[in-house]
Amino acid sequence: MWQSGGASRTSTTAHKRWRMEVLERDGYRCRLRYDVCIGTATIADHKQAVKLGGAEFDLANGQAACEPCHKVKTQAEAQAARPRRRRQPEQHPNTRSNGGG
Repeated sequence: MWQSGGASRTSTTAHKRWRMEVLERDGYRCRLRYDVCIGTATIADHKQAVKLGGAEFDLANGQAACEPCHKVKTQAEAQAARPRRRRQPEQHPNTRSNGGG
């Protein structure tokens, strides 16, 4: 687990090398192409998140992304990962047991 304030996963030599290989392979062109796309990629995005089992340094798991598209994708992944809260249906007041009968 990476600690706050220390080295991050993306600051390693291996990650920097993987990032450059992904960006060069994709010609620095964003592969996500959402409505917010600016075209020029500066981020190497994992198609399947590493925390969900995606291979960290496999080029097949990487794609070039522009910053706006990467932000959209990251927010969507975070939203999908949030636990869904199921509301318990409320009982009608007339059906509650009052304990006395």
